[in-house]
Amino acid sequence: MWIEERQTQKGTVYRYYERYKCPKTNTMKRVSVTLEGNSPKHQKRAYTKLMCKINEAKEALEVKTITPTVTLYQVIEEWINYYKPTVSPRTQNTYDSSFNRLKALFEDIPLYDLKSIYIEEVLVNFHHVQGATYKYTCSLLRILKNALQYARRKGYIANVQDFLDITIKAKPKTITEIRKASNKFLDHNELKLCFAQLANIHKRIGLLIEFMTFTGLRIGELLALRECDYNRFNGAIDVNGSYDASTRTRGTPKNLYSYRKVPLNDRSKEIIEFFIRSNRWQYMSLGEPPEEERYIFINQNGHPYETQQINKILKRLDINGKHISTHVFRHTHISLLSELGVPLKAIMARVGHNNPRTTLEIYSHVTEHMKENIIEKLNTINL
Repeated sequence: MWIEERQTQKGTVYRYYERYKCPKTNTMKRVSVTLEGNSPKHQKRAYTKLMCKINEAKEALEVKTITPTVTLYQVIEEWINYYKPTVSPRTQNTYDSSFNRLKALFEDIPLYDLKSIYIEEVLVNFHHVQGATYKYTCSLLRILKNALQYARRKGYIANVQDFLDITIKAKPKTITEIRKASNKFLDHNELKLCFAQLANIHKRIGLLIEFMTFTGLRIGELLALRECDYNRFNGAIDVNGSYDASTRTRGTPKNLYSYRKVPLNDRSKEIIEFFIRSNRWQYMSLGEPPEEERYIFINQNGHPYETQQINKILKRLDINGKHISTHVFRHTHISLLSELGVPLKAIMARVGHNNPRTTLEIYSHVTEHMKENIIEKLNTINL
């Protein structure tokens, strides 16, 4: 290692050099680092940095020599196939769809030619120019990062830190987008109007939606509920599955945090007891199903309701021009708990969120709405 002193506008700096032999060409190459001092402490630090650079250069060359044909598409597909068994069928379909989108956005280039700036530029253009949502853009970036980390563990690529450092800045929200975000949940008056309309359109689905509002379950979790998942003694349900109406199969919940016990309020217990009793009459004509298939929220054919059928009925509702779907009532549950002052962590545990981002999104809108009543409440204080 040798040192060269240099003068810059900021003062004196020291450049440290070290040579190494390239294992492929047998020629001598050099690496360098620049520090602000040349004390023994600085020299030791420089030596460590130089050795890291040399090792990274050799590892990169080794990967390029051993696996020159490994491409971006191959790595993404390999990671998805590796990860698929750990997620629900619905998430598996989402990964397949995302892979097709990634193939449309990126070229199938060898990993050793892949640059982090290329990925960043494509995704920035996808969000800011092509108009893709920030959430969807970040989900694609997350798949790329996971696939590249997998590639590093497999020995296809030496260093992925530059890729892990990629961040996409969200474009400012328009007034329309802000208003749309506030339409993700219903207030008390809108809920009353919703339940009243559903009672006239379809009583059972109206009760199903009311149950969803008081529990915050995902629609797949609600449809997967069986009689054995309901504990009458402690008044709680055990959320441990998700129902796919398209395949009529019961799979695992969305993630590890989705496994949870949800205590029920009195109204929710009334609704679930109503369904269990009314289902008895259906079983008399349809036949008794096995205990593990005694679903609670079933249609006239004895199968759990289809999400498409529920959403079709919800589209008939006229609630201040809002687009109503099943997920609105999950968000509404979060907003109701927020208004009651329930701590964020407790809300996340109840609805099965592992990332506070979604919960906070609803939480923030509710607290903004609550601010409107602060002056009104302060004016009632008489000191």
